[in-house]
Amino acid sequence: MRFAVESWLIGENQSISTVKPYSIHNKITRANARLMFESLMEWVRFADRPGTVIVLDAERLSVARRPDDGLVFYTKAQLLDAYEVLRQFIDGTARLSGCLLVVFPAIEFLDTEPASRGMGAYDALKFRVYDEIHDQRLANPMGALVRLSAQGAVQ
Repeated sequence: MRFAVESWLIGENQSISTVKPYSIHNKITRANARLMFESLMEWVRFADRPGTVIVLDAERLSVARRPDDGLVFYTKAQLLDAYEVLRQFIDGTARLSGCLLVVFPAIEFLDTEPASRGMGAYDALKFRVYDEIHDQRLANPMGALVRLSAQGAVQ
């Protein structure tokens, strides 16, 4: 029986009827996925685990034209959806105890122009991650992000 839940969680079996005996009555959709994820992070802590580290390679989001390489291409609408998800994770940090989300964007992400594929394309995300203090000699005690340069020094 445990196999039914495991196969449903990893997407092998998408039938809800096989997992209804475990009080699962809805599919995971765009509308409820983040809540399910928050619940999973809570369960990880409840299971006496220290937490979860998630590494997200977001470099592909910066590709502006569909390359002929067979990999995923993000349209402008999909890019904005991805930025919305990142913004929601930032806003929901209090509900993700024990979760470290590390995002590796391309350098183009730092572009603040609205017409770009960088953070400037989505103001709600930009306002949460853009440095408001630009003095490199002063640390921003309110900054939630750590940026590492190619040399490994904190910026």
